[in-house]
Amino acid sequence: MYGSGAGYLKRLVSGGASTIREIHKIRNPLFPSISQPEPIANNLAGLSGLMAKTHSHVGLATDGDADRVGAADEYGRILTPLQIFGLLTYYFLEIK
Repeated sequence: MYGSGAGYLKRLVSGGASTIREIHKIRNPLFPSISQPEPIANNLAGLSGLMAKTHSHVGLATDGDADRVGAADEYGRILTPLQIFGLLTYYFLEIK
């Protein structure tokens, strides 16, 4: 979302991934075309549309200072941070 996390998420999750595509990957404090740099459904239309078109595994977004996260599934449905952390908790409990 044009914020300070640009480029870092790719490095964090790229281990072994075949393809990672970044959108809005430049740092721009004006946050073009986004009213607030917050990873909510209204601001993630581009990510949602790309996910629905490509059916990629997961779409991730961070806010302007990279302390909040949003996600989209392969159909472009946006997940809230509460849903994301709930799914992560379930996953970690299952592999234990």
